[in-house]
Amino acid sequence: MVKGFVKLSGPEYILPSRTHFTHLMENKYEATLLKVKETIKEVKSALTLTADVWTSRATEAYLGLSCHFISEDWEMQTLNLATMPLEERHSGVNIMTWLEEVIAKYDILPTKIKAVVHDNGYNIVAAMRMLEEKHGWASVRCSGHTLQLIVNNALKEPSISRAVGAARHLVEHFRRSELANTKLKQRKKTLFVLPASLDTRFRKLKFMGAEDGTRVQGSIEVLAIKEVRGSEIQGCEQVHQQRVSVPGRGDKSALDNLLQSDTDTLSEEEDESHKDQKLQMARSEVQTYFAEPAIHKKDDPLRWWRENKRRFPVLSKLARSFLCIPATSTPSERIFSVVGNICSQKRASLSSRGPRSCGDADFPPFQPRII
Repeated sequence: MVKGFVKLSGPEYILPSRTHFTHLMENKYEATLLKVKETIKEVKSALTLTADVWTSRATEAYLGLSCHFISEDWEMQTLNLATMPLEERHSGVNIMTWLEEVIAKYDILPTKIKAVVHDNGYNIVAAMRMLEEKHGWASVRCSGHTLQLIVNNALKEPSISRAVGAARHLVEHFRRSELANTKLKQRKKTLFVLPASLDTRFRKLKFMGAEDGTRVQGSIEVLAIKEVRGSEIQGCEQVHQQRVSVPGRGDKSALDNLLQSDTDTLSEEEDESHKDQKLQMARSEVQTYFAEPAIHKKDDPLRWWRENKRRFPVLSKLARSFLCIPATSTPSERIFSVVGNICSQKRASLSSRGPRSCGDADFPPFQPRII
């Protein structure tokens, strides 16, 4: 019908074939892939991944993987790295291999990834456990999924069940539930506490006890000192490379060491004193940060860090690495929201070739590529 209408209205116009549009999509994909790789290459801070495995009504499985980071302007950025079909068994080893293939495709160094946020599926949990051991990636379970498990398990408690039935004292019973308290304590041990302390809305850590809050502040101080020492080591390596690259500026000879002057010794002592001063400044920076009042709950913590990054140069680097970790795996799951509406129960048996009309007999079969 469409071809007949076009032939009648514009006989000189030639309809492009499906192959033409396939090439356009492939070229667009390659250009977008290159642009995403360049964007990730320019990111200086840590990256966080969110992963999810989705199965359609036609029992076709797909892996969704999203990347998150905070830009130099302190804005949260999200990139969709993959929406790939899974034809093999969804074992932990296979999921680990697929994730490594995706980051290799985008030239992402494993050391640059801070954490992976995922749901509580046994297969993806097993994959994250292996990746955590292999690359040091922190495995962060989705708080939404975990909260649902906590509530469902807590509702099985007889005391809470009666409270729900009577619609009285539900919150108090939930707090007293031994099972719920056990799960909440497990959640506190995860990577959520440190980002919460660097979120200027919650830096007072009122959701924790005084002793736990002091312990978290000490952990932030340790990370700040490691950040300073890491910067010092990186700076020394750069200076050493510069000296080696300049003729006549290599390592000192035995004669140079023998004739070393007091000025050289004094210079080394000054360097050590300078390092100690930087470490003390980092400790003071942490104390000053936690002593300041929390901002309003509706204010943007990233905007606060953008305005105060010069006051807290060390903590701002930590904040950029930790605050890019989403609390839930929703970004990767959102990829399949529209697909779920399309692949409904009435459309579950559609062929991957798509609908064809009687006028398409001269066109080659069309196989869509999921990118």
